[in-house]
Amino acid sequence: KTGADGKVELLLDQTEYLILRNQEVVLKDLQLKSFISVKPTAVPAVRGLYEEILVQLEKESAEAYKEYVKAKGTLEDHKGWKKVIDLSFAKLMTAAGKESFNLQYAIIKDDSFNAGAFPGGQFIIHVGTLDSLDKKIESTQKDKTESLDSKRESLLAAILSHELAHYYNKHAFQKIKKIIGDAEDKKAVTAERELISIRFGQEMELDADMSGFLYYQK
Repeated sequence: KTGADGKVELLLDQTEYLILRNQEVVLKDLQLKSFISVKPTAVPAVRGLYEEILVQLEKESAEAYKEYVKAKGTLEDHKGWKKVIDLSFAKLMTAAGKESFNLQYAIIKDDSFNAGAFPGGQFIIHVGTLDSLDKKIESTQKDKTESLDSKRESLLAAILSHELAHYYNKHAFQKIKKIIGDAEDKKAVTAERELISIRFGQEMELDADMSGFLYYQK
């Protein structure tokens, strides 16, 4: 159970979880291979800054997502893909076993192959991605008994699982935390300033692959 201040920090499998409110926390299938020294990872002033950055990051994420979809343009559906997207997200989120969140996604009018996750739980999928998957299905279609939606789901879920892992593993927050830790003037670092330039490195991309693969496998 969290302490009187309602804050506890856990580091499991290189993923950090920061719990801000007083609540019961259940750790499932936890195996302790070794004990590590319990030392604060940041001074209180920086810890408070991290909490402020987390709140600000979620706010700026919503604004950035809103601006992105407005600039690019969206579709309510694309060739019947919406039901597949909805089902894929629902299954993957259940498989992940994480706390539910307010999922938002948009089908973007862009012919390039791309999908992405915003740190506040917003996602984008380009129509170019969906069309590419349809071409893949057409070129390899052997099993005539399997429905088109099932084939679409099997391909799309692999992509969405990776993007969900970026969100669940709080990669954007971890990246900004590192920037704050490296910065000499910590007060000058803001989520608004850093959100624009966030690019996940190979380590985080591989982490998203590994976590996403587990959700996809389940």
